[in-house]
Amino acid sequence: MMRYNVIDYLRGTKVVRVYNRFNTNSYTAESLRNMQRQKLAELLKSIRMSNPYFALLLHERSESEIRSKPEKVLKSLPLMDKALIAANRATLFRPVPGRPYQAKHTGGSTGEPFPYHVDLETISEMIGFHFWNWHRHSGYRLGDPYLTVAGQSLEPMGHQLKIAVYHFLGNNYLINGDVISEQMAVNSRKIRKAHLLYGYPSSIFALLEKNPSLFDNHQLRAVFTTSEQLLPNVREFIQNRLGVPVFDIYGAYDGGILSCECPEHQGFHYNPLNCYVETYENEAGQNELLLTSLNTQCFPLIRYRVGDVAIPGDFGSCPCGSPFPMIRNLLGRTRDLIRLKSGEAVHGSRFNKVMYGFPAVRRYRIVQTDDYRVTVHLDVNNFSTWSHSEQKKNLELKIGTILAGTDFGIEALTETHAGNDKFKVIESRVA
Repeated sequence: MMRYNVIDYLRGTKVVRVYNRFNTNSYTAESLRNMQRQKLAELLKSIRMSNPYFALLLHERSESEIRSKPEKVLKSLPLMDKALIAANRATLFRPVPGRPYQAKHTGGSTGEPFPYHVDLETISEMIGFHFWNWHRHSGYRLGDPYLTVAGQSLEPMGHQLKIAVYHFLGNNYLINGDVISEQMAVNSRKIRKAHLLYGYPSSIFALLEKNPSLFDNHQLRAVFTTSEQLLPNVREFIQNRLGVPVFDIYGAYDGGILSCECPEHQGFHYNPLNCYVETYENEAGQNELLLTSLNTQCFPLIRYRVGDVAIPGDFGSCPCGSPFPMIRNLLGRTRDLIRLKSGEAVHGSRFNKVMYGFPAVRRYRIVQTDDYRVTVHLDVNNFSTWSHSEQKKNLELKIGTILAGTDFGIEALTETHAGNDKFKVIESRVA
């Protein structure tokens, strides 16, 4: 615990306080719902007074209306996307006295990096909730040794010395997940001491496949994956190799949300005291998430189109008994679509169900070029032999049904983790 008190002091956050709050409070669905309403009302009242952009939008709303009907007031505001934010950045960014903030940017793996600002209260709520989920599902305690296998999007921002200090204080051993090879130099002693494993599913998969002996006699209690779509076959592979459960994490720092699966694996529980979640039907007929970051006032992102397709689950709706609300049916990014010449779009999640019926397929990647042709890249043992099997013919029939007349081919997956790009399951280059 002392290590994280030092991190909080250096960073100006209150992660330990938030973590302890979740450990000691007995929340109910009703108490969380009421606290979220209060948080939303406080945010709307604050930005009405202090933020030039939202002062114009909320000037006709009285304080009593905001206090009594915050949800109704929220839904009267327009949706925000990155283009609107970029065009209004000068009036959106307005620091609030007494509320420290930090400059951040998205990783850019699904588009251009997006710069934004976030209050330190938001960061504290996200990281505290994150560690609390580790504690709930693996027994992790602040300061326990853990292992991260990932690229720079999971790195703290700043100078290399600062980053090294944070890793040391957090008792985190980082393995660069950008390029995994059999010859990579790692500290096997630190791997064996780790209590949990955290990182990109593709990087963890590659590390287990190429260096399986590294985890002999490990002490891992759970694996937590993040940043990429966790494919069913990849989850099964990791669980079988390590003999511990795998929990997926979904987050959008710019939207103020970080969420984690529970043992029921029916969705992602999130912190409703840090984010208000809605959906709307977008241009493609999908349920797209709208996120309102409840604790960032310096750069408010309200009803923000984060670009993910999912359905919210109500407070206390999970069979696990948790009062925390959920993100259900998370299909991935709105851009994870294969476009057909007919004008229809096929979401990449449809391929998950097909691939899961072919155990030989460990991973896959689908790339569509600008002429609509699709290439399905498969990771299977001895692709040359497999490509002449009945399994391939059956898979071609199923894929052909999904793609409805679109030209496609099946090739071996030969790409490795390169640069800082995360493993993209679906990539369509059709305009």
